[in-house]
Amino acid sequence: MNFDHWNYSIIATLFIIVFTPLALYFGYWLLITGMVGALKMLQSKKWKPVIGKIVASQIRFNTYSNDSSIGTNFRFVLKKTYTYNFKGKTFTSDQTLASDYLYDKEFKNIEKFPKKYGDYKNYPEYISLEKQSTTVIGKPVTVYVNPKHPASACLENRFEKEIFLPIFMGAILSFGATYFLYTIFRSLML
Repeated sequence: MNFDHWNYSIIATLFIIVFTPLALYFGYWLLITGMVGALKMLQSKKWKPVIGKIVASQIRFNTYSNDSSIGTNFRFVLKKTYTYNFKGKTFTSDQTLASDYLYDKEFKNIEKFPKKYGDYKNYPEYISLEKQSTTVIGKPVTVYVNPKHPASACLENRFEKEIFLPIFMGAILSFGATYFLYTIFRSLML
């Protein structure tokens, strides 16, 4: 393909055509998902507590970096699956927070642990969670159930301040892309 006849206006136009819709979509997705998650977390404070039972557990991980000199660190969490009865019906869930959607994507199955960092079984945090994962099965647990939608439940009905990050990022990205498109269309109409 010959790019000799291309100039900056063509490249800018392609950039606008490709990246602006992506920024709009991703920005509004983050904003809406974050706002819905924040509302669910606030509403979960009014949900009914019932006693459930843990039926399965799975260790998951995510990567993060505190400092460039330290390198990659790993955080391991125990994902619990539990059953509970509400108004004569039995339900199963694995949600820890009322809005697990954004957080659940952060953590991967342990089978996807990168081999280049060695064996995950050597990490102290993993070892303690592995011991805990076998002892929690069958134990009673407090489950907070949404009385309007009993299939929706969580183990912790607290509000996580991290939910503001996707709201903030989504607002900046979506409003910025919207304003950018507005200025382009306004200049074309004049």
